[in-house]
Amino acid sequence: MPSLKSIPVRDYFQAIMIFLFIVGLAFSTRWIYGKKLGFEVVWDPTFIQLLYPSAKLESEMIRAGKFALWDPYRGFGYSLISPDGFLFTQPLLWIYYLWGNDFGFEMIFLLRIMFAGFFAYVLARGIGLSHSAGLISGAGFMLCGYFRQFLNFTDLFVNMCLPLLILFSLRFFRRLTFFDFIMSLLFLYLLTTGAHPMPIYYSLGVLFLIAFYTGLEKALNREQKVISAFLPRILLWLIMIILAHLWSYVFPIFIELVSRSWTFHSPEIGMLHLNINHLIALFTPIFDYWLELPEGKLAITTPIPSYLGLFLCSLALFTIFNLKKHSPQIYFFWLLALLLLGIIFSLPILNFPGLLPLANRFQNFRYLQPLGALSLSILAGFGFEKLKKGEGIKFYLFFLLLLGIWLLVHIIFFWQPLKHSPLFFLVGMLLIVSIASLIFIYLFPVKHLLVEPVKIIPRLIFILTTSELFLYFIFPSNPAGSELYKVSRPKFLDEINLASNFFRIYSSDAQLLPPNTASLFNLRDVRERAPIYNREYFLFFSALNQWKDKQEAVEDFFQDNQCYLPLRLERIPESSEEFLFRYLLVNHRLGYQSLIEQFKTDSLLAPTPNYFSHQQFELNGKLRKAFLLHPPSLLSVEIKSKGEKLVFEIGLLAKEDSRSDGADFLILGKEGEEAHLIFARFLGRSEALSKGWIEYQVEINSSLIKLASLSGPKADPIQDFALFGSLELALEGENNNYQLISDSGPFLYQRTSAVPRFFLAPEVEWVGNQETALEMVREGKLSKEKIFLVSKPGEQDFLKVNEKPEGKIYLVKDETDLVELNLELSSSGWLVMLDSYYPGWRAFLDDKEVRIYRANYLFRAVWVPKGAHRIKFIYQPRGFKLGIDQSLTMLLTLFLLGITLIFRKVFWR
Repeated sequence: MPSLKSIPVRDYFQAIMIFLFIVGLAFSTRWIYGKKLGFEVVWDPTFIQLLYPSAKLESEMIRAGKFALWDPYRGFGYSLISPDGFLFTQPLLWIYYLWGNDFGFEMIFLLRIMFAGFFAYVLARGIGLSHSAGLISGAGFMLCGYFRQFLNFTDLFVNMCLPLLILFSLRFFRRLTFFDFIMSLLFLYLLTTGAHPMPIYYSLGVLFLIAFYTGLEKALNREQKVISAFLPRILLWLIMIILAHLWSYVFPIFIELVSRSWTFHSPEIGMLHLNINHLIALFTPIFDYWLELPEGKLAITTPIPSYLGLFLCSLALFTIFNLKKHSPQIYFFWLLALLLLGIIFSLPILNFPGLLPLANRFQNFRYLQPLGALSLSILAGFGFEKLKKGEGIKFYLFFLLLLGIWLLVHIIFFWQPLKHSPLFFLVGMLLIVSIASLIFIYLFPVKHLLVEPVKIIPRLIFILTTSELFLYFIFPSNPAGSELYKVSRPKFLDEINLASNFFRIYSSDAQLLPPNTASLFNLRDVRERAPIYNREYFLFFSALNQWKDKQEAVEDFFQDNQCYLPLRLERIPESSEEFLFRYLLVNHRLGYQSLIEQFKTDSLLAPTPNYFSHQQFELNGKLRKAFLLHPPSLLSVEIKSKGEKLVFEIGLLAKEDSRSDGADFLILGKEGEEAHLIFARFLGRSEALSKGWIEYQVEINSSLIKLASLSGPKADPIQDFALFGSLELALEGENNNYQLISDSGPFLYQRTSAVPRFFLAPEVEWVGNQETALEMVREGKLSKEKIFLVSKPGEQDFLKVNEKPEGKIYLVKDETDLVELNLELSSSGWLVMLDSYYPGWRAFLDDKEVRIYRANYLFRAVWVPKGAHRIKFIYQPRGFKLGIDQSLTMLLTLFLLGITLIFRKVFWR
């Protein structure tokens, strides 16, 4: 392997400037329209809006001179118990904190992609490829579809470092030099602190493959005996793993997760692979129309996000089928590519690593795609190197001709769907023209050209490969646009006084208040959405929901594909509700049964199915679930009981046209063979625009009702769309526990008897252990009148409430890792705080540390004597400090070793 020092500095500079120009040009295609490319990433099922708040939170902590700590929302209403402060070991993240706005994230995205390409270029040069071949490999990795469509802000930290980890590990396990060992540890450290667990362990698998491959190479070349070739390298691999875990946050996180969390792992998820038919999508997104998603919809962009382009894949395949006269390193990447494709697509024989014990614990194998893209990009560099030397051009062009014919047939057969994506159709035609032009130049050389076809074809292939990837990079965009990741402030928040500590809001519908987004608005949402939970939190929810076992909890977790721990309000005692939330967010009025989902769409009577729509509509600032009936049309529903009160709203979507004149709204009832008119109302355009939704109530005495709409006097149905909103039946009895405070949509209710966040317990009951406390939660004994605490010998007599405490509580500070209160008590008593009890929180009463007791199993309580006091709750977890110390030790050690090597003049040994 050549020395990196032997490569001219101008080559490094030229490569980084070329990659920066390409990526900058791609991003500028959005900047000129005032948009951001980083917020168009579409494929990751965990939307950016679920990851963005935590990074936003970290930036605020940095500006406040603090680190974002492990459980920033105090264990209740936040999805992660693992720390995110360690992301500051990634230098690029500081750009956002120093920049101060969202454009900083855009710059991070740009630089990560650019460095991913440059590091792949360095890898290619480090294994002996030329400058132009290195540029091909770097562009292939940098512009692969994985970075364009399957991005989260932590994932690229890991994948950006993969090329240099592979390079220095190959050098180290070949030569066993100290410098390469230190550099391998450095990039392994950056990987393990990259906040994305799956690629971390995949990279450890790659390191094992490198150790095994280099040992095998030494043994086959008879440079070393079998034992001396394999044993030291396997031992060094184990040492690297141990150091990577001990010198980063991985080890304390692991202890935290094992000791304090409940995790759910689905075997089906664990062995999730991509269908083997999807291999064609690696060539070009144009082949997407061969693929059908589970929903039965044809994709606009590829569901296999690591597409590499037709020309790059053809170069890689050219290398795979023509391995002669290459450097020995090619066999490693050939083997790596085959194994990765085997695991990702579950190919027979090649998939054996995925069948190993514990392999299914890696959730799914989609995270291997960037490794696959990197290995295939390096193989493409080897193929380009061979073409550059004039070897195998005829074979390559024949192979390219077959791909071109395949592409042409595909375009002909899928003309109908492709015509709706003109950009991809244009790229497909350009690919065919480009392939035909290459073949024409080779078969019919132009005499007046100064360069021979053998030399000009590699240059054209270089331009075509980069151009194709560039076009794919700028063309795919989320069909919903950047609005999908724009979390606008809900209107109902205007009715909530966040400063008054009314902090918990709950909705059974994840669409109304998506889990993890509540942090954007300083809300404490009581739901969770993650595969990892604080064990006490999970047990608390299990007791509330009356789950009998883990399986029942899992079934509720996955119900309706929402993937979060729900609260089943029908199972929870009212006294428990008082502790859980102050606000309730619902799609329909409390005390009413929604009929929206019960209407039979197959009974729709209309000229075409397009005359009906069921979705949310907003009129004059009020959002409602509603039916849109394009006059004339008819829709029916059966109801189980008679004599009910039907509450509904009507509205009109009127076009800006003189022919728009309104619509007739009719509700018909039918009982047996008899039919009668229940409601009739004509709504004109001007009234509809001024009033928006108009509410009505009617009595229903029929088991079948029909909604109907007719066009206005001008009989032009194209201009007016009739809307029936809400459609709810009143239930028996009244719910006096909630008060409607906003009907702007969705409906926001405030619980009239909610327990405040801080209160003085009038009475306490001591229990023997946590299991007893949990059983009391299951029995519905949560009550603000009597708090149960876990006892210790002698504490029951020492800390008793002799009289009902009275006093005032003032909130002084409420920060991520600090809550400060002033208290004025007329008698001693227990201060209860409805934030989660979690290790790491410490309480200081008048600057003296006091014990935090577990109250009602999940919450906190502190004994406060009579008088005026100041109490502080400070979050100082041991694991976080340990992680900081370990990371600083790692960085300092690497720095000192580097300085030592420089002064000893063996830096480029």
